[in-house]
Amino acid sequence: MRWQEVFSGAERRLVTKKFVDDTVQLTKKFWTESPERRRELLMPFLWSTIKKGGQLYGNRSLGNKVNVTNNQWFLTLGIMKF
Repeated sequence: MRWQEVFSGAERRLVTKKFVDDTVQLTKKFWTESPERRRELLMPFLWSTIKKGGQLYGNRSLGNKVNVTNNQWFLTLGIMKF
């Protein structure tokens, strides 16, 4: 999941035959001019439940940069021990 989808929803330039088979259906289901509404359509649980009871970081459009510092370029949630 990219931060762009989390904070802005579906991205117009990715709704093409190159990436999806049914662009018409995808556009009907997930596209609107409002980025706030697009993100709610794409990730309803995140924006209806987690937003109300938690905090979201990493909206680079607002200058809120959250970067991982490991060499894997991803974040693992919690502590993993074997």
